[in-house]
Amino acid sequence: MPGTQWTISTLKELFDRTIADRDVRVNLALSAAKEAVMKAEAADEKRFALLNEFRGQQADEARKYATRESVEQSIKTMEHRLTVSETGLATLQGRALALAAFGTIFGGVVGALIIKMIG
Repeated sequence: MPGTQWTISTLKELFDRTIADRDVRVNLALSAAKEAVMKAEAADEKRFALLNEFRGQQADEARKYATRESVEQSIKTMEHRLTVSETGLATLQGRALALAAFGTIFGGVVGALIIKMIG
């Protein structure tokens, strides 16, 4: 400043004012940072709570599905039942074929007897 003489007391006053201004700016910056951290932590807590809820829902949903072991056991049981059914069907078809052959033979014999009786 033109015409102003710096003395020890004026320099001390300037230095003290500069330090006080700096302290105010640092405190404002720290306060803003603290508020930002609190907001970020609150947002993280909310996000983690939602994520935990989602995981819980997924676990509940997963419990509804059949396990691999139970599905494999059911398939083995069905394969066994199918094999038993196929065997029973083959037996029935064999019996039907045998009855048809017997019917043919019986029909032939009865027909031959009728022809013999008539003729």
